[in-house]
Amino acid sequence: MAVRAGAGATISSMTLRQTWDLLDDKIVTYNASVSMDYLQRKYFYLSSEFKYLQFGGDDHELYSIGTTGHDLKGLPEPETWSYLQLNTKFRARIPYGDYSIYAGIGPHVNLLVGDRHFNLRDGFGDSPTRKFL
Repeated sequence: MAVRAGAGATISSMTLRQTWDLLDDKIVTYNASVSMDYLQRKYFYLSSEFKYLQFGGDDHELYSIGTTGHDLKGLPEPETWSYLQLNTKFRARIPYGDYSIYAGIGPHVNLLVGDRHFNLRDGFGDSPTRKFL
C-alpha cells in the first residue's frame, strides 16, 4: 500500500453546447490531491484519489472605438467553480526494458463546493451550474 500527496495545474475553458462559446479563453487554476494505491500485484493495482480542483474559463468583451474600426479588448471576466473529486482507477503496469509504462481507467465523481451561480455581468447570473458531475 502506498499513500501519495500531489498538486498540479488545471487548464480549462468552457463552451455551452457545441456552437456557443461562453468562457472560451483558457485559464490556469490549481489542484491538490491525496491518493492511495492498494491491491498491488506485479502488473496491476487499484488507486483511489480524493482531489480538490477548479474548472472555469475567461471571457473578454470586445468594444468598438468610434468609427476607426479598431476594437478594444475589455477587462477579463474569469469564472471558476471548485469541485471535490473522488475516483478509483484500475492501473496496469507494462514493463519496457528498465522502465515501466502505466495505463489506467476508472470512474470519477465531481461534487461542487461553494457557489454554483455565474458571477458574470452579462446576464448569466441566474443560471446555476450542476452540483454533481
